[in-house]
Amino acid sequence: MSVLICWLVAGAVYFLVLRRRVVSADRALNQSKTRTSVSPGYAIDEKLWLSAIALIAAVTLLIAILSPVNGADANSYHMPRIMRWIQDGSLAYYPSHVTRQLWIAPGQEYFLANLILLTGTDGIANLVEWVTYLACAVVVSLIARELGASRRGQIFAAFFAATMPMAIAEASSAEVDGFAAFWLVCAVALMLRVRRTGAKDTSIATAIALGAACGLASVTKATNGLYLIPFALWTIAGVARKNRVRLVALGLNRIGAAAAANAGPMSRNIEFYGRPLGPKRGGHTINGRFGPKVLASNVVRNASLHFTSYSPQLNRLHYRVMAKFHWVIGAGIDDWRTTYVRKFSVLPKREDEGVAGEPVHIVLLAVIFVALFAKRRKDPALAVLACALVGFLIYCDYLKWQPWNARMHLPLLVVSAGAAAVIVERTSRRTVMWISVVLFVTALPAMFRESL
Repeated sequence: MSVLICWLVAGAVYFLVLRRRVVSADRALNQSKTRTSVSPGYAIDEKLWLSAIALIAAVTLLIAILSPVNGADANSYHMPRIMRWIQDGSLAYYPSHVTRQLWIAPGQEYFLANLILLTGTDGIANLVEWVTYLACAVVVSLIARELGASRRGQIFAAFFAATMPMAIAEASSAEVDGFAAFWLVCAVALMLRVRRTGAKDTSIATAIALGAACGLASVTKATNGLYLIPFALWTIAGVARKNRVRLVALGLNRIGAAAAANAGPMSRNIEFYGRPLGPKRGGHTINGRFGPKVLASNVVRNASLHFTSYSPQLNRLHYRVMAKFHWVIGAGIDDWRTTYVRKFSVLPKREDEGVAGEPVHIVLLAVIFVALFAKRRKDPALAVLACALVGFLIYCDYLKWQPWNARMHLPLLVVSAGAAAVIVERTSRRTVMWISVVLFVTALPAMFRESL
């Protein structure tokens, strides 16, 4: 039943989000026709951005089709749990020494299990992430539109998201972070629409779709639940001044839809472990202590995952800088209470779905945030980046550092890509094109990381 519910709410969300996109495109087309008899064509930079997305999509599609499932997580618990469900004809828990097959959020596996049953092969396992890779680019452009971006800004935002190395690496894999990112961007896009239209003009269908998107985001990746907190509070604050009765009614619909998506996995966890989020031992990923020092340590260590190098010498320098920082603040760099593995380490830079980082994207987003903040005026793009930053801080404050945390950050970075349209709207074309070249060049290693 929970699988059926997930399929139904996913279809509703996908339809509503893309319907908004099509309607907005039709309106833009109609407006352009009123100004001129000929619809304006795409500028050269817009064509280049779209061509780059198409090239990346083509290469990753080829890899996804020709390569078997080969990721560590995919082979240790994503795919095994699916095959056991199909074998048993049930989602009930079963004996396994890899308990992650049981209690970890199963949203993506629900969809993949249905696809495998429909096609009779697991050869399509990598295609789920590939489809959501493209879908993320589409919905990110919708976020940019909600933030006031022009068509050029929307296309750049999609290009910005599509060139993230982790997104590219996962586009040809059977991991779940791209799938989780898709539902998070759907939820944020719908929240932006609710803020713009207000509670009075928000339909029940939109409220249910928003709740379903939030539910699917969290049932796919529990960390999305942490990321949604600041966005949800910001949305509520923006619409709570008027029509509070309708706001409560819409909120109940959202909560109901979100609860429906999570009811199945949580009820099985409660039945088996007595806890909705799984075994108490699963709490080994939660920080054993809290406070400013812990937060500072985890923020710096998590951010550092995106700035590793191919050079062993630079990585050793990186580690020494990190160790010095922890000595200054009086925190242990290897503290077992805040570190999932035995010791903190700086791994060599790799462009795979486990540890690929987004250094260029993060630097650009930081520059945009500082520039918008310095102007000291209300800007929805600044608010989105601020919510993403708060979500990152909540993540760092709650969960231990892990060497592969970079992929956990992907949903937040994809959501933030909508604010990247600010670059196009407020920067010279020459600067934008140089930025585009850097983004595309840094995306190339992730495109060709796997041998066919």
